[in-house]
Amino acid sequence: MTLTLRGDQFGNASQLHNFLCNQLRFPAWYGRNLDALYDCLTSRGEDVTLCLADWPESGFTAGFLHVFAEAAAENPHIQVVSLPLGGKVSAQPTDEGALDNSIQDTH
Repeated sequence: MTLTLRGDQFGNASQLHNFLCNQLRFPAWYGRNLDALYDCLTSRGEDVTLCLADWPESGFTAGFLHVFAEAAAENPHIQVVSLPLGGKVSAQPTDEGALDNSIQDTH
């Protein structure tokens, strides 16, 4: 599975946690915090490539970036790739983690 994440598509950490939970089908016990994210990613048995586009290295996304990198170092099923500016995302999160499946053209 490949999941493309744009740094500017999430307004806060809660939206990003909800999006990841829904897209990666995390278990019911997922606590929507960085420790729980690390646990879910490092225990994952299926291949996942996280493609990060326009990903800021400061603010709330910095913690996610650190967890993504640590999980990738621990679990060979997790890969993290940085995309060039203008990458596309095929789904947008809502506050509840549901998806608006419209395609976002960044050109």
